[in-house]
Amino acid sequence: MIFEISQNIARKVFEKALTDIDNYLRIKRERGKLNNTGKREKYFLTRFGDILYSRTRYKDRKTGKSCYLLDEALSVVKNQRLSLSRARIESFLSSLSSYREVVTQARLLLGNFRSHEAIRQSVIKEGKLIIENQEKKLRQIENLNYPDKEAPATAYLEADATYISLQNRGKKEKEKLEVKVGVGYTGKEARYKTGESKRLKEKFTFIGTGKDFMEKLSLLAEERLSLSKVKKVIFGGDGDSWITSGIKDYFSSATYILDLYHLYKKFKEFLGRRKEEQKVIKDLLLSNQIDKGLLKIDQLIRNSYDLKEKDNLVKLYTYISRNRLGISNQFTLKDKEIERAGAIESNVNKAIA
Repeated sequence: MIFEISQNIARKVFEKALTDIDNYLRIKRERGKLNNTGKREKYFLTRFGDILYSRTRYKDRKTGKSCYLLDEALSVVKNQRLSLSRARIESFLSSLSSYREVVTQARLLLGNFRSHEAIRQSVIKEGKLIIENQEKKLRQIENLNYPDKEAPATAYLEADATYISLQNRGKKEKEKLEVKVGVGYTGKEARYKTGESKRLKEKFTFIGTGKDFMEKLSLLAEERLSLSKVKKVIFGGDGDSWITSGIKDYFSSATYILDLYHLYKKFKEFLGRRKEEQKVIKDLLLSNQIDKGLLKIDQLIRNSYDLKEKDNLVKLYTYISRNRLGISNQFTLKDKEIERAGAIESNVNKAIA
């Protein structure tokens, strides 16, 4: 009851405030330029519900085009019926649940709701605007249209990917989409004055899909970190071919390191039942004896009569062989530099959301 009363008060106050601002803009407008053509009502959905307000419509004497000074002052675009904060809430909830579930969540969180189809269309619209702005920014960077900045001594980059389910209307089977995430930063610093909690310095995040992801990440890294001027670049990844090949093509000066989290994950996936062999091979790899580690796996392949186990061992051998440089580079870098990598692991789904 108190929450509903508070929302009702907020709506009334907001409507009154908008009316006052509109009157102020009408009085202070430049004379002789705009003709007052009367009031127009508009419904606007906010986090505290629907509001209805009137704003003055003007017509430019020279061009004949109509405009609303109040909308311009509020940065409300044409045909916008949803506040930015409300759109953010619905978009965030939609990244975690189905559109139908968001209806219930919005009702509980905000006290009011829209249909799942209205939410879906709103999220699609917001997504298209984000993509358009991102592409525009990348084109500006490609044309060297960005301010020059001092390069850090060391830059850290990481990339990873995950699959999300697409909520396609009319399709019973959900389609999967691979979404890639890249993060760049210059190191870590204390989050608080006391304690061991750290945060990334000069962090930026890039999210995308498709084969040109690494190219676009390199453009953004150049704009944010002046990457071409950085003396030492460290790039961490999970060993997927799109990452390793992308580093060669677009981050040629970077030192690639394989994230040990993924290496251990592969051991559990492909060598889960052989605990002793796991430890032996791990110790060999972590002491930079990669050839001996591969030889041990090769012996296991030759001695195995289980076709599934043999197939898993071949996959593990291929994975380690393909990423041997990323493993050996762990030993050419100082411990502190290695510790700074791996920041993306617990944040992939959060970043996409």
